[in-house]
Amino acid sequence: MARTKSKKRLVGTWSTQQRREAMEQSREAARGPVDLPFLLLTLLLTAMGMVMVLSASFPSAYYENNGNGAYYFVRQGIFAVLGLAAMFGLSKMNYQRLRGVGRLLLWGSILLLVLVIVPGNPIAITENNATRWLGIRGTFLRFQPSELAKMAVVIYFSATISKKREKMQTWSQGIWPYVLILGVIALLMMREPHLSGTILIVCTGIVLMIVGGIKGWLIPLGIGGVGLVGTLYVILVQKGILHYGENRINTWRDPFNAEWYRGDGWQIAQCLIAIGSGGLEVFGTPFMMAMMEHAAMDCVQPDLPEGKGTVGVDIQSSHLAPTPVGMTVRATATVTGVSENGKLITFRVEASDGWGPIGEGTHTRAIIANDRFLQKCNSKLTERK
Repeated sequence: MARTKSKKRLVGTWSTQQRREAMEQSREAARGPVDLPFLLLTLLLTAMGMVMVLSASFPSAYYENNGNGAYYFVRQGIFAVLGLAAMFGLSKMNYQRLRGVGRLLLWGSILLLVLVIVPGNPIAITENNATRWLGIRGTFLRFQPSELAKMAVVIYFSATISKKREKMQTWSQGIWPYVLILGVIALLMMREPHLSGTILIVCTGIVLMIVGGIKGWLIPLGIGGVGLVGTLYVILVQKGILHYGENRINTWRDPFNAEWYRGDGWQIAQCLIAIGSGGLEVFGTPFMMAMMEHAAMDCVQPDLPEGKGTVGVDIQSSHLAPTPVGMTVRATATVTGVSENGKLITFRVEASDGWGPIGEGTHTRAIIANDRFLQKCNSKLTERK
């Protein structure tokens, strides 16, 4: 009996030592050298994204923030710096320790996704007909449980798949458990609804299953299934059976349709116009027109009663000369007339750079009561025709 106990103690000691060695090896692996190509690629993609943000948001930022066209660019730049700092900090952490929290993160994210769609939940926040956030209304204290679900799927799938290996070839352990998890998360997120996030999480899970070694013939079957679901979704939207995402599909099919050209289709249409004209790096006509509108608004706003404002209802302009990127453009507006009922103001608008005039035209703005106008406008979010 004494020998048996001694042998058990020896085995137990050896097992503890082995675990310590494994943890040390894992720690050393996590402390490995910086992956320079990956780091450079991340920095390049971040820089490209920042340039796109500046290009896409400059007119609206200029109009909405008293001439500060770089507002959204600076804000996104702060987030980018914080993200890169977080990436650097996490790269110094032993990621193997995340194995133990995968299950907790998964169940926690599913619970939070359920809380989001519970009717009457006081901490569930709805915006643009979608309930995706938990937090305190009217403050920045909010977050999307779907973001936690993304991280949970990656960690849990990676931790469990790496242990199963050959078992990933079986339906009972390698296929159905993960399909069930993805299905539950997808159903909860589509109740919000959150189509783009659902697609991202499901595709991420499928990729991890493929890398984990599921049966090869399931890959084309899964791709075909995803394509079939996507096609069915588009057909149902076109038939009027489903309405979620209807605007996206309509603007994708015909961005120049007069019904939504100046709304949801504007960005796509302008991209197509830019590609069709060669995408030259010059001061664009939409930017010039936005500056003309802003000049007209500034021209009369100081003389309006409190609570009153103006909105543009018509603009006719000609772009007379090109301006290279880097030059300063100035827009001016002069009142030329007021309607008999006093509700419409017409302007002559002009734009010039350091070389001379580059644009001219006429612009009409309507005087409105700010509160009533916003109330009527925002009612479109809650009322369907």
